[in-house]
Amino acid sequence: MTSFTRIFFCLLLIFGLGGCERQSGKDNQAVGRSDSHKLFRVDSVKIKIDDATNYRNNYQQLIIDSIADREHLAILNTNVNKVIVFDLSSKEQVYQIQFKDVGKNGVGKRIRGFYLLNQDSLFLMSTLACRVFLVSREGIKLRTYDICQSGATSNPSGLTRAPLFMIGKFLYMPAHPNVRADGDFWTHKLFIELDVLSGQVRHLFTPPADFEGKSWGVYHHHHTYAMNNKKEVIHNFTFDENLYVRRLTEDKEFMVVPAASRHFRQIEPWQAGSIDPFMSGDEEFYITSNSYKSILWDPWRHVYYRFAERGVDLLDESGMRRDWTDKGLSVIILDSALKIIGETDLRDDSYFIGDSFVTSRGLHISANHEKNKRLEEKFLKFDVFELSAVDN
Repeated sequence: MTSFTRIFFCLLLIFGLGGCERQSGKDNQAVGRSDSHKLFRVDSVKIKIDDATNYRNNYQQLIIDSIADREHLAILNTNVNKVIVFDLSSKEQVYQIQFKDVGKNGVGKRIRGFYLLNQDSLFLMSTLACRVFLVSREGIKLRTYDICQSGATSNPSGLTRAPLFMIGKFLYMPAHPNVRADGDFWTHKLFIELDVLSGQVRHLFTPPADFEGKSWGVYHHHHTYAMNNKKEVIHNFTFDENLYVRRLTEDKEFMVVPAASRHFRQIEPWQAGSIDPFMSGDEEFYITSNSYKSILWDPWRHVYYRFAERGVDLLDESGMRRDWTDKGLSVIILDSALKIIGETDLRDDSYFIGDSFVTSRGLHISANHEKNKRLEEKFLKFDVFELSAVDN
């Protein structure tokens, strides 16, 4: 049996596609909100990295080794074309997979996402080339998938907060419309399904119709999601208080759930009506406006964590310009029915929330903010937060 055949045989043993019926969004909403739970910082994790590795990564994958009862963190190092896997208990490197950018086994220089299939192979995602590559541990390119078929205008674009995942033979990945961030942006598909056996591609998840003809600028034009234990995708948009629950077998949401921060609700568009796609100032708009950054599913505690950011003045007290990581932070906590059960404020100058993930120990948030006084550039550093019930 060749390595290529063995890899795809393993794919068939991973997950089966399933789904469950749920009640409608309106029936699922509670009156008011609860503050019965809170996040408490209980520990810190430090993983030593070399000079070629960014301490703010943006591309991570948690791996559960159920046989060895270990949790691993894989990161994509785009500087030197490799994926590095660390043991979260020992903080040591377990192994790495090196890949090439040019030549017979080259995958290009702009890899923007990955999915580690096993210790012997991984999928790499190229946004600009609109391709996905299957690469062996030895760096051999086993297969190339052309994603932008039939004139599709949404390219693959994966981050820690919008991760790739697999169900059976299907690899799912986020898509980012390859068009200007104007009113036409929200008419294009936001998700890609790749059959890794046949190579067939399906673009799905049309944005909500209310978004069409409006623009929140480039920095607001990112969408994130979490997949729960029922194989439902919970879609999160930076400017919308609502969450959109979708099934992978359908191209529409079947439940819309309000999940606003206690600090703010909806974010009005930057532009509406007649939109000028060349208008500057969208970064400034993002810094000064509120936003919902991302959402994570916690399968150990059956809750969701939705990150909220409060807009700040463009200039700080000393007259220095702020950037998009300087916004006020909080984490909205929702139960498995998407009912809000609490919201915890975070220190604004400590966390880079783009690098956040959940393990059996709790919610891990990167402490590698540029202005964090505890910043250590030679380490990936995460604060661990534990969920606890509190008295109202």
